[in-house]
Amino acid sequence: MTTASATPTPTSTLSTSQTAAVKTVQGYFAVRDQLFDDPSAFSKVEATKALKPFVETDMLNGNMTLFAQLKKAGEHYDGAARLAWISTSGVFGSGVGETVNVTVCRDSTGRTLLDRKGKVLAQVKPAIREFEVRNTSGDFRIAAEKEGFGQSCP
Repeated sequence: MTTASATPTPTSTLSTSQTAAVKTVQGYFAVRDQLFDDPSAFSKVEATKALKPFVETDMLNGNMTLFAQLKKAGEHYDGAARLAWISTSGVFGSGVGETVNVTVCRDSTGRTLLDRKGKVLAQVKPAIREFEVRNTSGDFRIAAEKEGFGQSCP
């Protein structure tokens, strides 16, 4: 199932598990962007607490490593990003341990990585990302993220 809109939301054709997985990915990007847009505004404890509801341990560790690097270097991201489209797989398994793959086009046109003086270090390119989202005791969390393939991404 693929949806496309300015602010993609799950449609009524998605199962409860697919909807929960999509909301997890949307929440993850919202929190991650807030943290990475101004790492100096958050402690490690605050960042961990904010990300933990959305990601499993390996994903949390990877995000916290990047957060610490950005904070130490005085770097941050600037500019808006949006999910141009979202696609879900079927549901694999059932109950605790069931998995949904969520593929998104993250349109980050105009988003940049800046140093502490505001100098542009990199332009962030739009990208297709695929997430393995797993039911962990009733809550869906992202277990893995990788480069995705599929429809074109603006």
